[in-house]
Amino acid sequence: MGADKGPGTEELEFGSTIKAKGGGEKGNLSSSDGDKAPVGLAAVRKHLAVVTRELDFVQSQFSGDGGGKAVSFDLQAVEKMMKHLEVDRQELGFRCERLVAEKKELSDAKDDLE
Repeated sequence: MGADKGPGTEELEFGSTIKAKGGGEKGNLSSSDGDKAPVGLAAVRKHLAVVTRELDFVQSQFSGDGGGKAVSFDLQAVEKMMKHLEVDRQELGFRCERLVAEKKELSDAKDDLE
């Protein structure tokens, strides 16, 4: 958060939250100094501006603004990787079966030697 420039003028950053100042009653936004100016009005406006930017950012991620090609590229890369992983899994399955057979042969040979 930025430097405090006075009541209700705090700078808000992306993802920040506002905390109420003063010990007023519920629904009372006036300062505890006795003046009637709303303490959090500017902070609420800034917070709403930040929330609007966050909402626009999130919506742009789903609307496909400039991201459509990247998504299809990622899908192609994932499909290619999945094919490679499936081949690797099959090869490892064959290797595992071969090693189990070799282990059994070695175990049988050990039993014969004993």
